[in-house]
Amino acid sequence: MPAFDSGNTTTNGVYKGFIYSLCRWFSFVEIQSATNNFDDVLVIGKGGFGKVYKGFIDGGATTVAIKRSNAESKQGAAEFWTEIKTLSKLRHTHLVTLIGYCDDCEEMILVYENMANGTLADHLYQYSREGNGHAIYHLTWEERLKICIGAAQGLAYLHTDTEEGVIHRDVKTTNILLDENWVAKISDFGLSKMVNTSHLQTHVSTDVKGTFGYLDPAYFLTRRLTKKSDVYAFGVVLFEVLCARPPVDTSVEEEQIGLALWAQKCIKNGMLDEIIDPFIRGQISPNCLKVFAEVANKCLHNHSKGRPTMSEVVESLKHGMASHGNIRISRHKGIISNLFLSTADVVAKGVDLGWRKWKNKGPKNGMSWQLGRDPFADGVTQLYHRFSLAEIQAATNNFHELVGMSLRGDVKVYRGHISTGNLEVAIKRWKEGTSRERNLDQFRAEIQVHSHLRHLHIVSLIGYCIDKHEMILVYEYMARWSLYHQLYETNKYPLKWEKRLEICIGVARGLQYLHAGTRQTIIHRNLKPTNILLDENWNAKVKTDIESSAGTVGYIDPEYYVNANLTIKSDVYSFGVILLELLCGRKPMIYSRDEDQVNLVRWFKTNIKRGTVDQIIDPYLIDKIAPKCLKEYVMNAENCVCDEGIERPSMDDVLGNLRDPNLRNMSAFDSGNTTTKGVYQSEELCRWFSFVEIQSATNNFDDALVIGKGGFGKVYKGFIDGGATTVAIKRSNAESKQGAAEFWTEIKMLSKLRHTHLVTLIGYSDDCEEMILVYEYMANGTLADHLYKKSRKGNGNDIYHLTWEERLKICIGAAHGLDYLHTDAEKGVIHRDVKTTNILLDENWVAKISDFGLSKTVNTSHTRTHVSTDVKGTFGYLDPAYFLTHRLTKKSDVYAFGVVLFEVLCARPPVDTSVEEEQMGLALWAQKCIKMGTLDQIVDPSIRGQISPNCLKVFAEVANKCLHNYPKGRPTMSEVMGSLKQGLASQGNILISRKKGIISDLFLSTTHVVAKGIDLGWRKWKNWGPKNGVSGQLWRDLVENGVIQSFRRFSLTEIRVVTNNFHELLVIGQAADTKVYRGHINRGNLEVAVKRWKEGTSRESNLDQFTAEIQEHSHLRHLHIVSLIGYYIDKHELILVYEYMAHGSLYNHLNETNKCSLNWEKRLEICIGVARGLQYLHMGTRQPIIHWNLNPHYILLDENWNAKVLHHTVSSTCTVGYEDPEYLVDAQFTTKSNVYSFGVILLELLCGRKPMIYSRDEDQVNLVRWFKTNIEMGTIDQIIDPYLINKIAPECLKEYVKNAENCTCDEGIERPSMDDVLGNLRDVLVGCVQLEDGELGVQMHCFCLKSGFCFNNEADPLGAVSPIFVRSFQLSLVT
Repeated sequence: MPAFDSGNTTTNGVYKGFIYSLCRWFSFVEIQSATNNFDDVLVIGKGGFGKVYKGFIDGGATTVAIKRSNAESKQGAAEFWTEIKTLSKLRHTHLVTLIGYCDDCEEMILVYENMANGTLADHLYQYSREGNGHAIYHLTWEERLKICIGAAQGLAYLHTDTEEGVIHRDVKTTNILLDENWVAKISDFGLSKMVNTSHLQTHVSTDVKGTFGYLDPAYFLTRRLTKKSDVYAFGVVLFEVLCARPPVDTSVEEEQIGLALWAQKCIKNGMLDEIIDPFIRGQISPNCLKVFAEVANKCLHNHSKGRPTMSEVVESLKHGMASHGNIRISRHKGIISNLFLSTADVVAKGVDLGWRKWKNKGPKNGMSWQLGRDPFADGVTQLYHRFSLAEIQAATNNFHELVGMSLRGDVKVYRGHISTGNLEVAIKRWKEGTSRERNLDQFRAEIQVHSHLRHLHIVSLIGYCIDKHEMILVYEYMARWSLYHQLYETNKYPLKWEKRLEICIGVARGLQYLHAGTRQTIIHRNLKPTNILLDENWNAKVKTDIESSAGTVGYIDPEYYVNANLTIKSDVYSFGVILLELLCGRKPMIYSRDEDQVNLVRWFKTNIKRGTVDQIIDPYLIDKIAPKCLKEYVMNAENCVCDEGIERPSMDDVLGNLRDPNLRNMSAFDSGNTTTKGVYQSEELCRWFSFVEIQSATNNFDDALVIGKGGFGKVYKGFIDGGATTVAIKRSNAESKQGAAEFWTEIKMLSKLRHTHLVTLIGYSDDCEEMILVYEYMANGTLADHLYKKSRKGNGNDIYHLTWEERLKICIGAAHGLDYLHTDAEKGVIHRDVKTTNILLDENWVAKISDFGLSKTVNTSHTRTHVSTDVKGTFGYLDPAYFLTHRLTKKSDVYAFGVVLFEVLCARPPVDTSVEEEQMGLALWAQKCIKMGTLDQIVDPSIRGQISPNCLKVFAEVANKCLHNYPKGRPTMSEVMGSLKQGLASQGNILISRKKGIISDLFLSTTHVVAKGIDLGWRKWKNWGPKNGVSGQLWRDLVENGVIQSFRRFSLTEIRVVTNNFHELLVIGQAADTKVYRGHINRGNLEVAVKRWKEGTSRESNLDQFTAEIQEHSHLRHLHIVSLIGYYIDKHELILVYEYMAHGSLYNHLNETNKCSLNWEKRLEICIGVARGLQYLHMGTRQPIIHWNLNPHYILLDENWNAKVLHHTVSSTCTVGYEDPEYLVDAQFTTKSNVYSFGVILLELLCGRKPMIYSRDEDQVNLVRWFKTNIEMGTIDQIIDPYLINKIAPECLKEYVKNAENCTCDEGIERPSMDDVLGNLRDVLVGCVQLEDGELGVQMHCFCLKSGFCFNNEADPLGAVSPIFVRSFQLSLVT
């Protein structure tokens, strides 16, 4: 039989008798007998490996725990045999005993001694595994301490007393088991590693594995696993034991999410006692707490060398036990549910439960003695904050009608604000005059049910109030109301498909918890959209309905009508109906419909049979769900609404199906439409190359042309367009860890984005199942090349030391690029892999961000600030907060950029395992040097004499801020950029001059969507122009500068088809020399605007304008600039094809259509879009571009109301009313002239009138002058658009007016830049979020009167308060 190390087994699964001699081998038949054929009744736990069963062997004489691997497990054969090998060798009181194993019938089963009291986590977090029958107790402090000592002894044995030291690698509270005598035993050795203690080997180099929250930062950073990695994890366990909270809790404030960092901060600030588990607060002596906290804190030292050994930890804990004195706490009897400390995700500050007063509180306040005693005896009411009636009255403005949210039967719900905790709540009050006895029953039932529940997707109970007359419960407030409200009652935009899927998954998680995550299975009984609530982040939460109703018509399980029984499968049926509602956008019962359509489920099943399900989906979702995604979703819904419950899946299965990558990923790009190749239509976004073209460009992938290697594959220097253009060609290899998802993500991202400091994607090839990307060629390689003196093979670049000034300019450029990604894209883009190898340098040493394969988008127009995702990136650059919480934010890029800044300063990699341990991680080492004042000692020697002290101070300060532990403490990339510019200025008053010259000739493809089937016919271009009536010189200029190649060349036939032979009915605009037609290309999938120069006008003048437009647009690519798609030119025709803007011009909406289409928020968003476009023209291109004639005619609106600036290439004078007053004096146009014109547009949007109206009184003819007059008179509210009256919050109006006033200053020097204008407008938008009418009551009125606000409606002052003002008022309370 082969050796153990090979991993091969005999037919009996025994390695040379080695394992057989140490532990027992079981046949599969024996295991089946022991578990009653894996009866679910015997399941006592579930984990990453599979299910754990309680079993009986040796004729029932021995009780064991049997762990069976399942097919979906992430753990496999390696972990299985590692555990057998490790535990077969080890025997210790504090290690769980492995009795045997089974590998019969290709199974992987482990048989352990039975641990009667479950895991340590069970007793800290009060959850019981389904069916294990264990009583869950609150552990006393002394018991917790003994358990910690036992676990520490087990780890110390592993580290020092074994033949080969064993590193556990997954120490956590769920892997510390408790036997019938409460003796702690370490379990789960599937990830363990051996290290030879008889040699000098102190670590094992390995891939990072373990559990988030317990992972050693040093191991994570260096991949060096040491025994001290177990020590770190055990330090986290110690704090868990003390605080009874998990190591990662994403439901709390950002700085509290990670227990390790939070506990350390509390120790530093002397606040540790505030986070101790309330149950044990009175049980710990001060000396014992001091010793315990000290050892736990030492275990969490950043550097391994600073941590104690496990033997030292054992001794310290024993010392703590000794210092505990003679305090003895008797065990509290009772089950966990009675003491479940589950209040809310965020409970108000300053909670004072007043424990000692509770016994007598009930009877004194009108509660029966029995009712008063029962909750106290059960420990139920102690779980929640007891509010006084005065607090409730203050929160609801004495139950004012204006803060009433809903009314049902005997109860009314109010919206309130707990002033002590800045917490919004929903307050449920039982009405006076209704049955007191029945109300008391319901009141108590709700408290008891919620005392068992704590889950992110279950609405949380926070507290209560009860006296002789009042019964009140306080719940967390759900800002987005119910799913029913969002589907059927709101006038807002419909829910996007991706959001609907996220809501489904949230509800499924909540139901799964009710069915399987509590001690007893809970059936909801009345699941429907009104009982699904949505918080401010759109997280779905199930509202538990304790009334014993059988459900609502349309959602009721058909089996209930037969047997009157409700089961968990009844909830599954109701959930299936909700799935259909979300898909079809209609209620389950509509009696006004035709008979076959009344019942949604029946109608759905009919269409399933007919194969016409696509015809019944919500019209808003048409073409927005990928076919495969729709298929999977429909199958899931169909299974849920089976008539027979036995055929329906469990909620566990439903949740797994909803998480399926086919369902989730296919909706990731919103539309999800696929080509025949199964990808979204990215070929519209940039140029497609055939594999033959790529082979030709790289000389059949000649190794002599390799200029780099990365995670994706090899990068080749290539030549396209007959050798005229040099490019970089990145080809994926089969072994790459990156795949199709990253490939298409990069295409999608870079095809939409264009900026001086982002690398340009020229095209791609997916021909012959290849994944190849073609970029502009970056002549000077990567920033890393020049920091670490590495030359890429074959690139021919001279690698030399960059000067300090060059490095600083490169950092500023890279920061520019990242800032654009974060703030100026339609959806903010998080790069997720910022590092020096992804900062490329062109021939002019301009820095460009590259490699977008891991990037993620986050919508900047909403409150969503993060993306929950698996952790990806590069070691050394990974944000610790992202690593800990899986929450990816823009500040994760900021952290990585901070590491880059220190790399630039020190010329050393982020992780260097060749140096001392404390110096391995650059981030921690640089921060330590700053703290100790020794930063100058680690500066790259080649630049030490080049940095001024002030510049070094500014640079180090911003780099250090970027590395703040908490994202909130880090600057934005805009702030980083500003600081770096300040540093460059302080280097010696060096001004940052803008590079002269045109943007790269390879800066291709300006549109968001370029037509399919592009065939530029590159080799024919040189001679094509002269043959078709274009002068040779003009054509050579366009070709040689790479301008004409940037766009699609249409044939005249295509143009004629597109415009129906230039039919007059398709004309959408015309000027003296041109006409514009509306048309469709790509089989009607893409609307375009076709601009045609008229015959009979000056050919020479037209050619100049045609050329100018192409040249200008070859430099421009931005979401807020109208894009040029292609052209046609011959002897007679000059034609340009632009993207079509479905909502026409801003002028139309202000002056020619119903202005009601533009509410205030939409106007603000238009302002911000225009400002972004202008900011890009002024700062985002290599040379500043001035618009020449900015007015509402040149601001166009697409189908989503995104504003785009139509760039005006003709040097004409500005339109009267928009011209800069300085231009009338000196005839000079500057970027500040555009700012003035933009200020006039701001006033138009506010006042709803043109800038010049000659029919008005003299003082009102000019809008700007009239505006300034009213500013002086304090009557600005009298000139705003009547449609906007009472719809703008006073503070919002004030900020907007100030912005407009600054923009229209007579002198350009006093006007802000567009960068400043944009920042100010964003602040205005944030402050102007609308609320529903009537959400706050009389306290609003009082506040308004005290604040001096005056309203026009004297009879009803509150009637004049705008909803936006309500939101402003509310925010002022919170902040």
